[in-house]
Amino acid sequence: MSRTLPLLLSAAAALPALATSPCTPVPGPAVESSIPSQPSLDLTLSRALAILSEETPSTAALRAEIGEAKADVVGAKVLPNPTIDYSGTRLRSGTNTGAATVDVASLEWPVLVFGQRKARRTAAERGVDATAARIASDLASRQRDVRAAFDDLLTQQERVRILEGARLDLEHVASIVCARQEAGEASEYDALRVATEFRTTDALLGDAKGDLADAAGHLAMLLGRPGTVPHALGDLAPPASAPLDAEALWAEASERLPSLQAARKDEEAARSAESAARRDAWPVPVLSGGAEWTQDARSTSAVFGVSIPLPALDRNQGAVAKARAREEVATLTRKSLEAEARADLDRAVAVASERRAALAELDAAVSSRLPEMRSMAEAAYREGRGDILDLLDAFRTLTSTRLARLDAFSGVAHAETDLLFVTGRAGEEAP
Repeated sequence: MSRTLPLLLSAAAALPALATSPCTPVPGPAVESSIPSQPSLDLTLSRALAILSEETPSTAALRAEIGEAKADVVGAKVLPNPTIDYSGTRLRSGTNTGAATVDVASLEWPVLVFGQRKARRTAAERGVDATAARIASDLASRQRDVRAAFDDLLTQQERVRILEGARLDLEHVASIVCARQEAGEASEYDALRVATEFRTTDALLGDAKGDLADAAGHLAMLLGRPGTVPHALGDLAPPASAPLDAEALWAEASERLPSLQAARKDEEAARSAESAARRDAWPVPVLSGGAEWTQDARSTSAVFGVSIPLPALDRNQGAVAKARAREEVATLTRKSLEAEARADLDRAVAVASERRAALAELDAAVSSRLPEMRSMAEAAYREGRGDILDLLDAFRTLTSTRLARLDAFSGVAHAETDLLFVTGRAGEEAP
């Protein structure tokens, strides 16, 4: 104690207006939260996910892209326009053969007889499916972000509650010191040490309230709710007890994971686009029909015909090559995403397993003995068998262990959120 006392006294001297007697009114918290100045938005996790999926402007903007993709389907169904053609002949010199005036009118209509329209429509529909799958993948990522932000908010709320509880514990310690001081058994140092602990706790509490404001603002941003302060309802979910089987989870994830579904849909769309490009290489016959009128020697004749472009030079090579390259890119992207998803799943399983084990070990080895240690230290101080540092250390250890357990719970919650995401269940409640 001989080395510790001068350090404590010098540190306390730098603190403004420290109370030197625990029997004086306990100083109030140094930092008051400004969060209540805005309307509170009470949220459960399911409600937060519902707001994200149904009410946020960002989700509405994502889903609007489906309308753009559906416009391509409308365009693919449109038939080519017919063409009206007119030509006339007027005799200017030479012998009149009875057809000095000739008028010809005809209607020309391209006919898609080689399946081009069907191929275009199929490619456009596959594009709609790919867009919808990509939107679902983007939404899943946002759901993961909301789940993580919700867990962060729960964590910060609990951190503030723990530190407020620590301050109440210090008030209890102050009452014990007060009782001993009135009995002539406590020194001024005990009072100064308790006052110093109050200021330290207030500083931690103020910092925690700042983190709480940041977590609430982040969740409000993700949900598109400016001007509100979300308040998370519920508790951090306890860790699941079922063992994690990476192989079984991958069998589920490979089918359900939105990013993989989007990659497969994109590959199908690219394949359909290549098929449509190949169909467009086929010639489009143009049927024509009409009438021819002659004056002078009056006559009316029917005219008809068909024209077929010869694909000798332009066989749509550019569009076919581009579509083939896009299909190759989509295939390689899908394979790459599958490999990354499996590695990500292995990572998530390993992290979740380790964090579950760490939390279980903390609960088994430490948390259950803390109340006993607190009672023993308090009794020893009351009876004069321990000093103020022992008592404060017991209360500080209780608080730090509660915070460590909270961090462990938060780590498990984030690991479970990752696990839900990599198995394609980010929008579901944890089992």
